[in-house]
Amino acid sequence: MNNIQEYLMERSDGSSCIQYQHFTLTSAFQPIFTRNNQIFGHEALLRVYDHSCSATVAPNHFLSASYLSSDELMMIDQWCRVLHMKNFVRFVRGGALFLNVSPASALALLSPRAVNDLDPSYIRLVGLDSTPLYIEVLEHDCSSEEELSSVVQNIRSEGCQLAIDDYGSGASLEDRARQIKPNLIKIDQSLIKQYMLGEPSGLLDAIAISEQLESQVLVEGIETNLEYEAMLELNIDYMQGFHLGRPTKVSQFAKASVSYDFSIES
Repeated sequence: MNNIQEYLMERSDGSSCIQYQHFTLTSAFQPIFTRNNQIFGHEALLRVYDHSCSATVAPNHFLSASYLSSDELMMIDQWCRVLHMKNFVRFVRGGALFLNVSPASALALLSPRAVNDLDPSYIRLVGLDSTPLYIEVLEHDCSSEEELSSVVQNIRSEGCQLAIDDYGSGASLEDRARQIKPNLIKIDQSLIKQYMLGEPSGLLDAIAISEQLESQVLVEGIETNLEYEAMLELNIDYMQGFHLGRPTKVSQFAKASVSYDFSIES
């Protein structure tokens, strides 16, 4: 898939990584909870290590670097989904898997030369055919919202669930939600912070739109017990954040001696 086999490596612990230029790309997984404090699934997150300066790099900085062309960025976006799927199947298992897709990468699937990593045959090959798969459309701007909607509806028709990421920030706004009609709306942390400061309109409006679209709601960025309890009072479907469970590197999942405690902190 776009020569990914040239860059996809297996580490001594059995986890997969991508070696590209002087960077190593690996996976981390953050748990997502139901309001009954059960793990519903995990969001796959990218971790980047720069060997040229022996330092970790923020994924957003890496993916916006000027030395990466637009073609490289779309290629890496796709490679990372493959990486996360392989690591999830090998080490995490169980529950839903949430994968990010940028609008630009989604539109690239319109090309007749495109290779679709979300094709059902590939998902079966990786071993994810029995895993609920949520595709999160990132909050980035898009050159054509209509084409984006068409592409993601095709993805949905292939068996994936659709989510809008970071609703309330960037381009993840009401117009995109109504165009896509996602299965799930992930509400940006900023709306929760505003709600806790006595400015509830943004969060309540987002919840109202989700009800109109018959979409479930996931709130991101739960960092305190007060926020957690406030979201419980609103009957939010799913929650995610450091208070509930921090991202776990795949290398930690790979260690048989690691014991995972995803209980709620008081």
